[in-house]
Amino acid sequence: MTEEVTRIFPSEIGSVRLTCRDCGLTTEAKIESLYKLFKNGVCPHCNVRVTDQEDILAFTEFSKALQKLSSTQDDFQTQFVLVVLPEKPNPTR
Repeated sequence: MTEEVTRIFPSEIGSVRLTCRDCGLTTEAKIESLYKLFKNGVCPHCNVRVTDQEDILAFTEFSKALQKLSSTQDDFQTQFVLVVLPEKPNPTR
């Protein structure tokens, strides 16, 4: 079985998409403003509490790390290797 992968540089990650498990709506944020997305810990669509300060800190650190890795391209190249999963068949098609 052959595994298909894709490789991306940190600088190619421009935004992150987050889906609320309560209302199901998706919000997209640029990496540099990711920490603002849930700054008060509630979903921007349904206002249900979805996260706490610890998670908000993780978003902030993730954002900073991606920005830092993007700026180190002269010293070394970092790539994220992502396995491309086969698409599941849709029975309604």
